[in-house]
Amino acid sequence: MQRLRRSFSQIKVSIDQNSRAEKIFGYSYEEAIDRHGTGWIIPEDREQVKNNMLLGHEKPYEVTALRKDGTTFPAEIQARMFDYKGRLIRVTALRDISESKQAEETLRESEERFRMIFKNSIDGIIVADPETKKFIHVNPAICKTLDYTEEELTQMSVVDIHPKNSLEHVVSEFEAQARGEKLLAMNLPFLKKDGTIIYMDVNASMVKMGEKHSVMGVFRDITERVKAEDILKKYHDELEHKVKERTFELDNALKTIQRSEKELTQRKSTLEKL
Repeated sequence: MQRLRRSFSQIKVSIDQNSRAEKIFGYSYEEAIDRHGTGWIIPEDREQVKNNMLLGHEKPYEVTALRKDGTTFPAEIQARMFDYKGRLIRVTALRDISESKQAEETLRESEERFRMIFKNSIDGIIVADPETKKFIHVNPAICKTLDYTEEELTQMSVVDIHPKNSLEHVVSEFEAQARGEKLLAMNLPFLKKDGTIIYMDVNASMVKMGEKHSVMGVFRDITERVKAEDILKKYHDELEHKVKERTFELDNALKTIQRSEKELTQRKSTLEKL
């Protein structure tokens, strides 16, 4: 440490720069030589850079760099100390990380939008592991629909929220969606916490969250529509049955009339012969 402190006068100024540094900062080679080592950094970050120089810090760290024209950009610094011909020098690699920072910001904004949509959606949303079929994330809407808390649902899996007699079909639909073979699974039965059966359409696809791929499903409650369809079907079946009954009655009546007409014709013919 004492050697580094004594040698700071040797490492506090620039003794060389490459063409890339010239392009990034705007200083010619002549302007860069003998420039203070912290002069490439905004004043607020210079104390940090100076301390890292003194400590011989070699791990990457981030600062805000300063160009000749006064503009700034986020940068990553990594440096190493070398003993060059009896002189202690510090070779510093400075990388412009503007693009990666912008990508991080774009990703952060995208994640924030997703969280807002996920939280406020009127449709239920579940993110599940495609292999174990366990639920990873659930939104408030699906919790309300099934009457479970978030903590309860994230301890459950696909097989826990469907009637047993429907599991084979439900699991088959889930696996098809996980393979990307279909998006919409229609009219699936679900079990609420109290055992009530409701029906939902599930639109699902694979999404990448971090380094892991998961199945994200959007659930729309269609129970009322199913009930209405059942009532319509019942009315249709009843009407069809009544039509069949009436048709049968009319057919019998027609046959009776035809028999009567035949009998009258025969009697008339007999009377005429007499």
